[in-house]
Amino acid sequence: FIATVGPNWRIALKKFFPFILGASALLLSACTSMDDGDRDVGPPPAAAYQVEGSTFKLLSVNGKDALRNVDADIRFEGGRISGTAGCNRLNGGFTQSGNVLTITGVAVTMMACPEAQMAQERDVLDVLNTGATVMRHSDGRVQIRGPKGGVIELSRTF
Repeated sequence: FIATVGPNWRIALKKFFPFILGASALLLSACTSMDDGDRDVGPPPAAAYQVEGSTFKLLSVNGKDALRNVDADIRFEGGRISGTAGCNRLNGGFTQSGNVLTITGVAVTMMACPEAQMAQERDVLDVLNTGATVMRHSDGRVQIRGPKGGVIELSRTF
């Protein structure tokens, strides 16, 4: 470049410097946006999951493991939800559109249980409010996130 411009190479360099700088930036940005395929980008995001026709075992509530030796299962069948969240039986209706789960008309029996079971049940019922979202993780766990931020994790039973 300098040999072809001759003695005025400094003037030519000043004139073409912005173009050289812009082209270099463009090439650099193109290289950094390329996928190298070797990079670990983490687990794939959770996907929407249809609950109809499934029975689930409760794994955790708001980040805490479900109580051991306590039946806690929820069934979604024919537009109806039934099961137990740790103490009382529950029964109601549900609809699902995409990943949005709407629970309606839930009735719960009124048995008294130890406080830990009652607390777990309250937390589960809080999550199952209208507007909960359902997602399935790549490891098979199903997560229902309530409109107030509570989360239950479930495992499908077969």
